[in-house]
Amino acid sequence: MEERVFTVSELVRDIKGAVEAGFGFVAVRGEVTNLRASFSGHTYFTLKDNATQLRCIIFKGQKGAADRTLVEDGEYIVWGRVSLYEARADLSIIVSFFLPAGEGKEALKIKALKEKLAKEGLFDESHKKPLPRFVEHIGVVTAAGGAAIHDIIRVGRDRYPRLKITLYPALVQGEKAEVSIARGVEALGAIDGIEALIVGRGGGSKEDLMAFNGEALARAVAACPVPVVAAVGHETDRTILDLVASYSVATPSAAAELCTADALELAREAAGIASFLGERTGGILRDHWMRLDRAMLSLPRPAEWIQRLRLKLAELSASLGKEVVRRHRAADRRLAELFLKIETLSPLRPLEQGYALIRQKGATVKRLASLDADAALTVRFADGETTAEVKKLS
Repeated sequence: MEERVFTVSELVRDIKGAVEAGFGFVAVRGEVTNLRASFSGHTYFTLKDNATQLRCIIFKGQKGAADRTLVEDGEYIVWGRVSLYEARADLSIIVSFFLPAGEGKEALKIKALKEKLAKEGLFDESHKKPLPRFVEHIGVVTAAGGAAIHDIIRVGRDRYPRLKITLYPALVQGEKAEVSIARGVEALGAIDGIEALIVGRGGGSKEDLMAFNGEALARAVAACPVPVVAAVGHETDRTILDLVASYSVATPSAAAELCTADALELAREAAGIASFLGERTGGILRDHWMRLDRAMLSLPRPAEWIQRLRLKLAELSASLGKEVVRRHRAADRRLAELFLKIETLSPLRPLEQGYALIRQKGATVKRLASLDADAALTVRFADGETTAEVKKLS
């Protein structure tokens, strides 16, 4: 037989003809996910079962589907024409009509689990644990090297330079992800000194977030001895982790901000306390002087008694003076310690000594090996910033 060599276009065109002629109009049952409407008015979604996903399109104005509404995670039977998009060889169904076939299996499973855990009280406010006012050490359960851990480190250390972060590198999607995350919660919760946990990832599709809807993870979080902050980057449905955690925020960055105190705000608070103590002490002293004046005016004027009162006043004044000095000195020492600690921990202090802070792609460059020769650099000095380019790496 003479062998024919196809071009890619010829092969895909022949497959398209065979597929569309061989199947034509079909009925398919599956669960709707990734549902979205385009600006043109067309509706796109994915129809899936336990093993496979299939793209579907409802064109604007399709009469058979115009009076019905698709719901994310719902299970439907769709009727349509099998089509192959030649440019990418993508198989899809051009939907003409659809009917609901009940709620999706995954949605039903999650709904049943939520009801079960709610009846057991795992979502009750009484089980939520409050965050300490000053958190020195947090544990993070997320993917190593992902955007989530980088955001947590950046925001946490910017707000509180002394913050200690312990990472449990976990799988955050796939069949083994739930068990991996649950083990991370148990492991970090058992470490003495960790005061809060952040559990999450940097967003994803509904399928990517299934690991955060499992029973094993929910029970691990409920049993954790320290408060858990759910930080799954999503904006739609709440996961079971969101419901059982002590706190739930939209992003890992927000979780880091929630768990940490602002060092500059602490310094301002300390200064306010010192000022209050000074004013309070002065007020006490003035009050005693006023009382003594009133007593002096109301008493007879025997010289001996007046002398005794004067001696007593002198003793009281000396005692109050010492107390004022002591309190002021204590407040000054505390304030000096706080400002020294902040100045010592400041990442900008080396800039005053002639060093520069180099950033590339939003991250601090610590080693020559991490430089990208094709990207611009931002160089920060003590008095401002400038940009630079890498000419040669050696």
